[in-house]
Amino acid sequence: MLKISACTIAKNEAKNIERWVKCVKPFADEIIVVDTGSNDNTKEIALAAGASIYDFVWCNDFAAAKNFALDKASGDWIVMLDADEYFDELSQKKLRSFISRNHHDKKIAGFITPFLNIDVDDNNNVLSRSWQMRIFRREKKLRFVGKVHEALQNFAPAGRDRDFVVASELQFIHTGYSAALIETKLRRNLELILKDVAEQGGEQPRQYGYLADCYWGLKDYEKAIHYGRLALCHRQETGLMGQENTLIEKILNSMKLSGIGDYGKALQDFVQVYPDFPELWFMYGLYLVEIMDGRGAKQAFSEAQELLRKPITGAGDIYNRTINNLPALLCERLNAIDEYSDYYVAMDQGNYREAAACVMTYMQNIYDRSRGNV
Repeated sequence: MLKISACTIAKNEAKNIERWVKCVKPFADEIIVVDTGSNDNTKEIALAAGASIYDFVWCNDFAAAKNFALDKASGDWIVMLDADEYFDELSQKKLRSFISRNHHDKKIAGFITPFLNIDVDDNNNVLSRSWQMRIFRREKKLRFVGKVHEALQNFAPAGRDRDFVVASELQFIHTGYSAALIETKLRRNLELILKDVAEQGGEQPRQYGYLADCYWGLKDYEKAIHYGRLALCHRQETGLMGQENTLIEKILNSMKLSGIGDYGKALQDFVQVYPDFPELWFMYGLYLVEIMDGRGAKQAFSEAQELLRKPITGAGDIYNRTINNLPALLCERLNAIDEYSDYYVAMDQGNYREAAACVMTYMQNIYDRSRGNV
């Protein structure tokens, strides 16, 4: 009979752990919480909710703690959610049957599912949409690596023949990067990464993307640009599957906010090298609006719309959705260009007197609407 083990590591997660246990109960046969040194009542809450508790002496190594949890599990499959993550209700109901349908396909090592980053301090506003692997077979050669931003790797000789397949019908939610928590987590992560760099005798490609993430969040834009570019140059070695667009946005936004480099030239270069990212086309369209190129902006926004319509057919099609509500924003921008098309045509022709007249007409129309005259 198929057995599923739900595992997490936790420290001072009293506010989240009961929700986590309730989330996994509909599909899990075994619920494991590895406590890494809580001084609140995390363990008591988890135990009362129905979890088995194990203590792990914290050693500044997230992978070691998660591998300890794997060693305690006995299921055929592992569901490894962080304590501040949970599957939505529909996914909770479907997850067991989904795993059961795919259990006998031995080429499948695990499933990549979408997730939402939400800000609980801002009415659960969606910060970003991304993909992660949280469901995988319990096998001795599937182990976590990395002291921070730990990732699952397959060390089996035949591991290259195994697939981590997309399960777009499942979804989990992550609450741990709300505005009140993010700076503290980033400083903690940066400290652990720099310690790892020192112990390794220098920087490793797998660290570049995480360093860019930390420095971007801490507003050290020069270093965010530096490490973001390094991560893109070594993207095959970073393990940041589907996150190239996130790195590009951090680089571009860092340039724009700091004034470092030629933002417009960098945008053009990135669009040519990475033409499949709708967020990048959207940013390029906004830039073209700023320089009064309405025709070019409309083309860029339309390209982004077309890319969003493409179906997800495999792991190669997944990447972070970092601009919330992008389809609606694109419609809004395209409608605005159509509404003010006379102005953009005049600017494109160099007829600045006509463009100014268009602006006056638009302003009068806005005023009339505000007064109820239209």
